[in-house]
Amino acid sequence: KKAEEVLTEYHRLLQRGLLPMEAEVTLLKGITPRTEKSSRSIGLIGHPYCLYDSYLNLDTIDLLRNKGFKVLVPEMFSRRQLEIELADLSKPLFWTLGQRILGSFRLMWKQGVEGVIYLSAFACGPEALIGELVKKEGKAVGMPLLQLDLD
Repeated sequence: KKAEEVLTEYHRLLQRGLLPMEAEVTLLKGITPRTEKSSRSIGLIGHPYCLYDSYLNLDTIDLLRNKGFKVLVPEMFSRRQLEIELADLSKPLFWTLGQRILGSFRLMWKQGVEGVIYLSAFACGPEALIGELVKKEGKAVGMPLLQLDLD
């Protein structure tokens, strides 16, 4: 019961705009991180290990925040939001992380981000397919998209 309550609170913090590591610190230590008050926002999508490994991605999140952007990440959207967003696909995506990437890209566009950065893993087969879908949708709606392959 207690674990379920903590998990529910964790997801609530994510949907309020906290990054996963900020939500963890809030839950474990009771320290609430600074909130971003910027009117400028940018989306950051990709597999979690690409998004949150600051060594691998050269501190992309901090770099964007220091430039004045509020950073949106896939974990800020609920599973239900993603399911609704992807309901119109002619064929469902097989990979759960692919669903999260494409669904969050669509939701970020609807929330009016200035652009999206897609951090992808070099030579990852499923990501190559998802990357093409994201590029196609981005082009269709006029969303600025930067795909960076991490190796």
